[in-house]
Order: sequence, then structure tokens, then C-alpha cells
Amino acid sequence: MTTDFSGELPLGITYTGNLGVRYVETDNTFDGVQLGNDEAGNFTGTPITFKDGYSNTLPMMNVSFELSEDVILRSAFYKGIVRPNINGQRPAPSYRPGNNTINLDLPNATLEPYTANNYDVSLEWYNREGSAISLGFFKKDITNLFGQEDVYCPTDGSDQLVNELIGEIELVGDICQQVALFTPPLTGIEGEIQQEARNREVNISNPRNVKDTLKVEGFELAIQQKLDFLPYPWNGLGGVFNFTKIKQSGSESLLSRVSPKSFNLITYWENDGVSLRFAYNWRDDQQTAGANSFLGTGTRTIKAKGRLDFSGSYAITKNLKVYLQGINLTDEITTSHYGYTDDAIHQLSYTGRIYKVSASYKF
Repeated sequence: MTTDFSGELPLGITYTGNLGVRYVETDNTFDGVQLGNDEAGNFTGTPITFKDGYSNTLPMMNVSFELSEDVILRSAFYKGIVRPNINGQRPAPSYRPGNNTINLDLPNATLEPYTANNYDVSLEWYNREGSAISLGFFKKDITNLFGQEDVYCPTDGSDQLVNELIGEIELVGDICQQVALFTPPLTGIEGEIQQEARNREVNISNPRNVKDTLKVEGFELAIQQKLDFLPYPWNGLGGVFNFTKIKQSGSESLLSRVSPKSFNLITYWENDGVSLRFAYNWRDDQQTAGANSFLGTGTRTIKAKGRLDFSGSYAITKNLKVYLQGINLTDEITTSHYGYTDDAIHQLSYTGRIYKVSASYKF
């Protein structure tokens, strides 16, 4: 439901805007199979159905003030939600016992969407047709982010599912382990020696909504300028530049793959059926979500990098056009590492320089 409004303030400043509200109701039904073991030690599968639901009220408002013929001040507020990935929601646990460790992923079908209160304000100057310079500020207050406890070890027996699948557990230092001793079974290999009984390490993944409020603040400078006032052939020149700076605070759960700084610079020339465009994109370090590895479950860092690309085309006739594209002309290598040290390399990704030639014909 929305409504529009407009009016005029003193000094001849006009304004336009709209406000509204959405009500969203979500009902989920998850069908799955809970795996287990019978008394003889055979695997069993029990069908289960899990139902869940939630509702959200999402208000919004946009207001624009025309300060002069070519200067506009825009402001906006809106509330949004991001649902969990439905393909990743599990109504049943994933239980993977081994000789030394037990891995248990608890159901996450009860995860709710995270919500964000979004605030935006920008000042825009349209200095000529097809050109604009703007400076904007944005803020997001995000709650209910998806996360999980670093070490989930309910030693008090409060988690019935853990009790059924693993039994009694204890926390030794920072390690969760099974209290009952486990003796690895013999495999039947000739000459095999029975291994000693041991306490198996227990790794439990317990997805949950984090109640902290994550504050995301930043600003963006954007410039788009045509130079069509220059004499021929330079009147085909133009450029685009934007720079963004972002700061996250207030919660240990941060948005992944968000660079604190980034910028894009594009320059182009278009005349007489020829189009030439160079684009340079740069992103600061970005953190990705952690994953289990021999170096732990901490975050991974993708190193800052910039890349230069080229695209061009020429209209030979009204119907025939040829294209040339060059990707990664700066021959960049994408590097990621574990934690915050460059020494623990996680991955090197290298594509080299890529060139493409193509043509199109309109019949």
C-alpha cells in the first residue's frame, strides 16, 4: 500500500515523494529424513516434516527536494528482510561419526530472515544532459544476522538432539568431546591390532540468528560526465567515476565480501560508429565466511586488487557490427589467505589476459 504526495516550501523549493507499507507473511514446510541406527547398528531413515512461519511489517518513504533547476536532494527510508537460503535449510540433523571425531550439523529450519532499517540521503547536480555529480550517505541497522556459536557444547544436557545422537559430552579447554570412550571397530585386515579406546572430539554446528545490531555506514561519490561540448572528434569523450567507503560496527557478525573501500573508473570515446571503453575496477581486502580446515574455522581474506578491462565495437554497416573485448589486461592474480596473515595461503586464482572477438549481423 503506497501513496504519493507533493508540495512547495519557502524559497520556491518543491518536493515530491511517496510512502507506504508492506505486510509479508511467510509459511515454510520442510520435508526431510532423520538418519539414525537401530539396535543392530544398521542405518535407519525416519521421514520428518517441519513447519515454521513468521511475518514482517515493512514501511518505506522517499522524498525528493528540487533545490534548483539542476540540483536535487533525495532522502529515503525503508525496512527490508533477507530470508535464509531455502536450499540450505535442514529440517533434520546431519550426523557424521568417525573414529576420532563426531561432526553434527543441527537443524537450521527455524532460522528467521535478518532485517535492515535503511537510511539514504544524496545531493545530485545535473550539470548537463547525460551528466551528473552526486554525493550520498547511507546507513543500515541490521539485526537477526545468520551465525553460529564458535564452540557449541551443551554439557548440561539441555539439547535433546545432542543427547540422543552423541550422549553425554564435556568441555576440555576449548575442545568439546564425548564422555563415553569409543573403541574403533576392527576392519578385518589380517594382522590388524585393536586400537585403544578414546574420547572422540565433537564438532557441533548450531546455526542461529544473532541478536546484535550491525551498523553499516558509508558514503558514495559518483561522477558521470560527457564531454560533448568539445570540438570534433573529442566530443565523443566521456567518463564515469565512483568511490565508496563502508564501515561496519556494533557486532562480531559482519557482512562477508564487503570491501571497506572500492572505486571504478571508466573512460570512453564514441563517434562515427566506433565505441571504445576502458574500465578499471578496484576493491579493498574483503572477508569471507569461515569454513572448517586444518587451520581452523576463522575468516578468509581476499586481497585487494584492481583490474583493467577493455571493450570496443565498430558498426561496419547498418546491420553488421564487430566487437573486441580484453579482460584483465593488468594480468591480476586473485589471492586469498586464512585469517589475517599473508603467509597462510588459501587459494590463488589466475585467469591471465583474455581476448574475445565477435560479430553480429541483423537480418
